[in-house]
Amino acid sequence: MTRLVIALNFIVFAICNSVNLRLDVILGLNVLFYTDGFFWQPLTSMFVHANLIHVLMNTAVLYSFGTLFERYFGGRKFIFIYLVGGILTSILSFVFIYFSFINGGEFINTVGASGAISILLGMLVFLDKQSAKGLVLAILLMSFAPMLVGIKIAWYSHLIGFAIGYLLLRFRLI
Repeated sequence: MTRLVIALNFIVFAICNSVNLRLDVILGLNVLFYTDGFFWQPLTSMFVHANLIHVLMNTAVLYSFGTLFERYFGGRKFIFIYLVGGILTSILSFVFIYFSFINGGEFINTVGASGAISILLGMLVFLDKQSAKGLVLAILLMSFAPMLVGIKIAWYSHLIGFAIGYLLLRFRLI
């Protein structure tokens, strides 16, 4: 299943970069989800990436942790956790996007698998207390370090996904 998700990331990346339409805005997560009924965005935004480096970094991390959790949970349960958790992360991230838009007029378009991948990191913190400090530091660095060099990043999606992953296991919801 992990390989299937990775393949979908690359297929969507190739399609988005081969057409002249702004598929990143149609498929990414933004205020069109609410204002124009683009109900698919919480799912599709997980498969759209800003550039080649973005898709490569996300798929490298997804491969590392996805294969681990796929072995732990099995393929069906892993894909369920990844997709449903990713959609939930997107919906909660939309709250930030929406309030940014109505309070400052800033149009934010969130793309990438990072929120769904962060769920896996949050679950690992619960399962492996020895690695907890390192994983918390990693999520903080992934969320905020790029902004120090001017790269816009959906830090809130990382933190939301991380919290969801931890809470899913902490309260035995999966």
